[in-house]
Amino acid sequence: MTTPQQMLERSAAARAHDEEAALTRTAFVGFATIVIREFNRIIRIWGQTIVPPAITATLYFVIFGSLIGRRIGDMGGYTYIQYIAPGLIMTDMLAGDPRLETLERSVPVGRLGQPAEVADVIVAVARNAYMTGQTVSVDGGRYPR
Repeated sequence: MTTPQQMLERSAAARAHDEEAALTRTAFVGFATIVIREFNRIIRIWGQTIVPPAITATLYFVIFGSLIGRRIGDMGGYTYIQYIAPGLIMTDMLAGDPRLETLERSVPVGRLGQPAEVADVIVAVARNAYMTGQTVSVDGGRYPR
């Protein structure tokens, strides 16, 4: 036979288990709600979240990859894409970003690169027929080699 003390102990253990399950359920519901809301927000404003990076990447590959890449040609079996490694470059997409100061502080030179600086490196590499098979970092010292 069970004593009243044992019944109270079982009841307390069951309550603790129920409370833990309720907290887990609450945490999961909260997480699922955030995921669903953010997914819906991205879908709702896809023109602002997905299209600009896709257009930027497409233009980069079309302009630099197709047009300039044909002019530069292969050098020792390497195309220019294989040796130009730009770091953080200031683009219109980053201009209004609230994390811009943090990004600038993460680069040893204290600022983001400019597209013209990457273009200068491309032109310099294209003019130098003696350099082949190298990776040229244009990253402000962020990733030292």
